[in-house]
Amino acid sequence: MNEIYRDFGEAFLAPKAKSLYDLIVIQGEKLLGELGADTPSSCVSVVLLLAQHRALSTAQISQKLEKSHQLISTRISKLEKLGIVEKQKNNADKRANKVTLTPQGLTELTKIEAACAIADRHFRDLYSELGFDVGNILEKMELKLKLTPLKSNEDSTSPRY
Repeated sequence: MNEIYRDFGEAFLAPKAKSLYDLIVIQGEKLLGELGADTPSSCVSVVLLLAQHRALSTAQISQKLEKSHQLISTRISKLEKLGIVEKQKNNADKRANKVTLTPQGLTELTKIEAACAIADRHFRDLYSELGFDVGNILEKMELKLKLTPLKSNEDSTSPRY
């Protein structure tokens, strides 16, 4: 993390969180590679979701992961090129294809689940060492910010940034 943000105060929480995010992504990519997985870390959630639901449209994946349709389409295209997923015609709705895991995708799933189990154990150990559950705190902070967003308040005596 860039040390300068520490000097700027808590108004710069986002760059601190982004630095942690970037570190987790880099280490996650490395872990997936060590386990022989070809799936980019950015696509892991799509593979896991398809494992849970067997077949979903791009719109359904987008909705469930709360990501844009365009972003999910890009991720599906990457996975399709790697042979991990395939699109199948949807007999119920001709406009929407169903995305499913291929046999190679099921093999990838085993590697992804192993990586997730390792990461899960590692993060739980870190939470124990830190004395708090970072994931839980992040969820609570997100909810709280949705309920009480950042805004200017003329009545406030707090310093403005």
